[in-house]
Amino acid sequence: MKVHWIIFGVASLLAIGLLQAGPPFVTDDPEPPPPGGWEVNVPFTFERTPGKTEMDAPLFDFNYGLPDVQLKLEFPIEVAHDDAKGMAAGAGDLLLGVKWLSLIMSRRTFKSGLTRSCCCPRAIARVALAKVARSMSD
Repeated sequence: MKVHWIIFGVASLLAIGLLQAGPPFVTDDPEPPPPGGWEVNVPFTFERTPGKTEMDAPLFDFNYGLPDVQLKLEFPIEVAHDDAKGMAAGAGDLLLGVKWLSLIMSRRTFKSGLTRSCCCPRAIARVALAKVARSMSD
């Protein structure tokens, strides 16, 4: 019996080199903050690929509670470092959202929430500003 555990342990250690991680598991609790209450999260995400590092340093996540509803505002400070080109930093894409508590099976076992979000990318704002600048110069 002990030999089986040793073989299992060695095989597990050898298999570690074959495993790869997927995208980060990002989750949000289904329960909104209490009415009139705030929930503020400030996580830090980091991604390293060969030749490049990207970070949300930090990601600001503000949530405001209404009865069974949560209003959400989220925006990152993005930092990117390319080994060949150097580092750049700036504001990331703005995310606006609303979440409502949709189902409670039991106060202790299961809760579900529905979320609708709208992303306001910086790229859209840049294109709009460039068009305005061009039309003003004509």
